[in-house]
Amino acid sequence: LEGLFASIPDVVCYKDRDGQFLGCNPAFEAFAGRPAAAVVGRRCDEVFAGDWAARLRAAEAAVVATGRAERGQEWVTYPGGRKALLDVVLAPLRDDDGETIGVLVVGRDVTEQDRLEEELRQSQKMEAVGRLAGGIAHDFNNLLTVVLGNLELVRCGAAAGAEAEELLLSTERAAKQAAELTRQMLGFARRQPLRTTPVDLNALAREALGLLRRTIDPRITVRFTPAPD
Repeated sequence: LEGLFASIPDVVCYKDRDGQFLGCNPAFEAFAGRPAAAVVGRRCDEVFAGDWAARLRAAEAAVVATGRAERGQEWVTYPGGRKALLDVVLAPLRDDDGETIGVLVVGRDVTEQDRLEEELRQSQKMEAVGRLAGGIAHDFNNLLTVVLGNLELVRCGAAAGAEAEELLLSTERAAKQAAELTRQMLGFARRQPLRTTPVDLNALAREALGLLRRTIDPRITVRFTPAPD
């Protein structure tokens, strides 16, 4: 058991009900920057500085009081200056009768895992932005085709009078649609100035769904069933 305890790469220690260290493994010694002999008999705030020690002590007290395990994540700094994200589990340490006589603390370094998860989130964001940009470019291309085509018909004299007027109205509608598309994009990017004004939530949801459908997998169906009011 001693060999197993010493070989665990996670930071492990155990304490009595008063929060005094009873023992620790070599990974904890590296984390604390001192040998086990200099840790045993001390409390957390005597070994570590900062708010982290106080939060850990409060969590330990809750475990002793309730007999239930606690879990959380904390950024910590090793003696050499390396910062690490620890996934910390605090479990009650029980005697043969099941009474809580202390706390077992295990801290796993999940810094690399957290970094990889953040990189994955960023890559997913970029993938979504790429799909959105492709959809917006397609919509703009369609609108510009209408605008340029209508203007060319009017310019070359292929349409005149009422017909030319109708082409210009169609051109105006396409230009307004392009402006609305730009407004939606600015809102999506949070680059618009904030305005406090009454809004139609149904209309806002429809606009958001228009952008959403450009970013999600086309195999995904979105159903929107708003209340009439």
